[in-house]
Amino acid sequence: MLPRFDPYEGLFDNYDEVLAKMAQDTDLEWNLRMFEKQLLQYLGYGMHLENDVDHGKRIDPDCRYCYLPGTGPVQLDNSGDGVWVHGSTLLALDTGKVRANRERKEAKVLLRTLVDYHLGGQLLRTRAVYARLFSSNSAVNSVAAD
Repeated sequence: MLPRFDPYEGLFDNYDEVLAKMAQDTDLEWNLRMFEKQLLQYLGYGMHLENDVDHGKRIDPDCRYCYLPGTGPVQLDNSGDGVWVHGSTLLALDTGKVRANRERKEAKVLLRTLVDYHLGGQLLRTRAVYARLFSSNSAVNSVAAD
């Protein structure tokens, strides 16, 4: 996903931190979500997480938004081209603090969709690598496989 020969030093520091956290068996899934968010940011595809892109209104944790890849969250969208998430999920991604299982599930779908969108049809091989590396650890295996 990264252009060849670009250093991305901060990104690899973040990657190293995530691997260390995974080795300590801390919140594996959420740490992976935060890394995916940082990856998109380093590549210039940072997520809009504070405001509705149509009207500029602050994200309401109690409302649902359609997050359109390449655009951001809109409160009303009938195109079906985005990922529906609650405002609380967008705010959890913004702050890095997750409170509810629903936020975890929605963040997983959203970030997977955005990464796949920005891959432009290329396959992400790390999912298979994680599955092979951690095949004996079901918690990591389920994070990698999804």
